[in-house]
This record gives sequence, C-alpha cells and structure tokens, in this order.
Amino acid sequence: MRWLSTMFLLFCTVALSITVAVSIRPLELIVKHILPEGHNVVCIMDRGTNPHLYQLKTSDLKVLNEADLIVLVGFEEWAEKVADMFADKTIVFADDLFWKDFEQDQHLWLDPVNVLLFSHKLMLKLSQIEPASSENFEANWLGFSKRLLAKLWFWYERVRPLKGKTIVEVKHIFIDEHVEGTAALKLAQQLNLKPIFIDLMGWEVTDYIQLMDLLVEKLASIAETAK
Repeated sequence: MRWLSTMFLLFCTVALSITVAVSIRPLELIVKHILPEGHNVVCIMDRGTNPHLYQLKTSDLKVLNEADLIVLVGFEEWAEKVADMFADKTIVFADDLFWKDFEQDQHLWLDPVNVLLFSHKLMLKLSQIEPASSENFEANWLGFSKRLLAKLWFWYERVRPLKGKTIVEVKHIFIDEHVEGTAALKLAQQLNLKPIFIDLMGWEVTDYIQLMDLLVEKLASIAETAK
C-alpha cells in the first residue's frame, strides 16, 4: 500500500507535456524561450503566409481545440472569434498593457521591452496550466529576460541615428522575403525607394534574440547610408 501511495504521489507531481498554439512565427520564438524541452509549440501560419490576410482552416481549428494554450498577436482577422471560442486558454499580446500602443502599431513584438513584459505574463499563464513545471518556466524566463536586457542598449545605439526618421525619408522600403511582394516592389518603383528584403517573421533564425539582431543590423545598414 505504501508503494502504491508513493507511486500515486509521483504521478501527481510529474509535469505534463504542454502544447501551445501560436498564430505567427515570432510568437513561436518567444514561447520557446519559456517552455522547457518536452513541450510543444505549433505555429498556425506557415512560411510565406501574409499574417494580416490569413484565414483559419478546419485543420487549424483542430489544433486550437487540442492546444493547452493559444497565443495571438491581436491583428489576426479571427483573433476576437478565437478568443471568444477559447476564452479560458487564450492570451493576446495586444490585451491589457499594450492595447493603446496596439492601436497605433500592430507589430508590438518588434519592441523588446514589450516582449519582456509579455513573456512574463506568458510564464505566469503557463505556470497556472502546469504548476509542476513552474520553477522551470520561471528559470527560463529569467534567462531570457537577462539576455534581452543585456542586448537592449546595444540595439538602441545601433539604430539611434534613425530616431525620428521614417523609412521613406531615407529612401528605403522593407519587404518580407518570405511573403509574395509584387505590390511592395511596384510601390518601391513608383516612389523611387530601394527595397530591402528581410526575414521579418524570423523563419531563418532559431530564437527571438537572433531575430532582433537581424532586424537591428538591417536598420543599422540604412542608418549608415543615410549619414
């Protein structure tokens, strides 16, 4: 009986595998910083998808239904519908802290400070879902936050020459290299802008820090040509 009781207690304290469904690749990169090995992250939108135009498929709804947590940005056309359908397990980047900012800029994940705050909210939510892994979630968040903070001033200094300017003023336009960009190329030609192709969604990197390094270096290259 004592052996059975011990096994029962062990079974109750073993961490379960969590599946997190995210809408876009940058959210996948952020979530993976918090989740230990053995957990799963499923990205709804594939490489080459325009995230502003994507429509949910039946297979996507199956993924969302089976996920333990759903993470959205808030600009998805179906974000409100999904949040209503799965209210108990959906968190949206734009909610609460960032809603006013989101009304002006829907790409909030491009600001590392926003990501730092959101990742903490994410860590707390994951700890509610799987308390047995809460210490691991917190340790991973602390490691991620330290890496972000260590990079912040470096990134700021690299792009400081562009502060207060727009891309048009320096004659460039960013085009996502993994999304069909015919319209953007035509716009660049009409306005005499130099196209700069960039992996905006982070398909060529393995974590969020690498994505920001990539974007900052692209911006820095523009700053150098604008001197």
